[in-house]
Amino acid sequence: MKSTVALSAPQSRMIRGYEMRRLPLGAFLQALDALEQLPGALVSACFPGMSTSQAWEKIKKLDADSLAEAMLRMAAAAPREAVRLICAVTDAKEEELLSDPAVGLDGLAEMLLALWELNRLENFLRAVRLLVKQAKAAVTAEDRAGYSG
Repeated sequence: MKSTVALSAPQSRMIRGYEMRRLPLGAFLQALDALEQLPGALVSACFPGMSTSQAWEKIKKLDADSLAEAMLRMAAAAPREAVRLICAVTDAKEEELLSDPAVGLDGLAEMLLALWELNRLENFLRAVRLLVKQAKAAVTAEDRAGYSG
C-alpha cells in the first residue's frame, strides 16, 4: 500500500527542457546496470589501450605529471558518461543532449541531482546502511552464541 506522502511527492521535473522522472523499479535496476559500467569506462578514458589490471598497476606508480594527465582525461570523460547515464533513464538522445547549448555542465549536474531527489536515493542508501548494520549485528550475535546453522 502506498503512503499518501509517496503519492503526493513529485514524479517528474523538467530540467532545461528534459523530463527527469521517478523510475519504476525495473528501469532503476537497468540504470544501476549502466552505472556499473562507469568505473571501467573512466579507467579506460584515463588509461587508453590498457586493461583494467594494467591501469591499476599504472595508478600505483603515478607521479604528479601522470596524475595530472589522468585527471584531465577523467574530467573530459566524466560528463559524457553522465550523459549516457541520463539517456539510459530518460527519453533524451545522447547526441541531442551533448549538442544542446541550454544544458552545459551545470545543467548536467542539475539533471543528476533531480534524478537523485526524485528517486529518493538518499532514503534508499540510508535503508541499505541500516540493513547492513543490522546484518552485522545479527552475525556477531550468532558468533557469540556459537550458532552453527
